Amino acid sequence: MKEQNLAGSGSTDRQTDFPIVSNPNGQTQQVMPVRHEVPEIDDPFNPARYRKPQDPRLSLGLEQSAGNLPNAIEARKPKKSWFIRVHPDPSYHVILPLYTDDDSKRREGNSYLFAPGLEIPLDLESLVRDTLVAAAITSTGISFLYTLAITDSTWHDSGMEAIRRAMERWVRITPSEGSYLVTFPIAALPEPRFPDVPFRDYLERAFAKRLIKSLDDPLVKKLRGLP
Repeated sequence: MKEQNLAGSGSTDRQTDFPIVSNPNGQTQQVMPVRHEVPEIDDPFNPARYRKPQDPRLSLGLEQSAGNLPNAIEARKPKKSWFIRVHPDPSYHVILPLYTDDDSKRREGNSYLFAPGLEIPLDLESLVRDTLVAAAITSTGISFLYTLAITDSTWHDSGMEAIRRAMERWVRITPSEGSYLVTFPIAALPEPRFPDVPFRDYLERAFAKRLIKSLDDPLVKKLRGLP
């Protein structure tokens, strides 16, 4: 249908799918719907859309080497047996709103990303937590995203120190009595060869199938107790 202008003195040729209603003065206006989803044109894996101030301890820099990134990677804590390095470039670190499914049968790689621009309901704020996500690699060449929840705790403080050290040298990070313990390899390991790809590619390959773009997502409804 054609939409009349607000002054009622003519009409436009612009087609609209939104309803037109009249106010008490006889003028017409268009009723816009409430958006509950993220527009498809937005790139949900562009880290710039999530940028928040980061801890200044993570401001080191090392030269990036070439390599390949697998089609699928995990966002997770490192295994206790791994020696790892964290990418030293701050553009390969970002703080994301993540929900971690503790009920999942999988112990790792069970985090879900809430797309930028999607407002998180108040009743989910305790479940969806700001999480530091950083590109990392193991001494055997396994790429992954290191995740550390932003909390006011010794877990977070010791985790940040562990990540800072992992930006400089190979480390093994293990949980120990309320904090993370850092140990080092006996032998000198070669410098890491991080995949020569944009950080968005890391995010896409970790969260492409675990991206929440709508409050109508079945997982969101489940968490909110909705049918």
